[in-house]
Amino acid sequence: MAPLLVVLLVGATIRLTRLITADALLERPRSWLEKRLPESLAYLLRCDWCMSVWVGLAVFILGRYAPDTPVWIVAGALTASQVTGWSMVVSTAIEVELYEDDDVPAP
Repeated sequence: MAPLLVVLLVGATIRLTRLITADALLERPRSWLEKRLPESLAYLLRCDWCMSVWVGLAVFILGRYAPDTPVWIVAGALTASQVTGWSMVVSTAIEVELYEDDDVPAP
């Protein structure tokens, strides 16, 4: 497996785990499942560490056995989404710090 693909698959694992455990997009189905699953399984739906093991397993199996082109495209898109999210958090923190230092109201 190519090193770049491994990096993209890790990024895809991070993004999919976040999507499943925390994003508002899946809040309704996540809540529905939590009410119907045993408590130990419902816990997985909110636990990043727990869910990432299973998501990572699925992502790396797909990365190993699925046709190359779709895997690269999907993994790349998911990784780009995750890196964008991280960059927004960092840039927002920097902006807040800059405005706090200057005592200038934030826009």
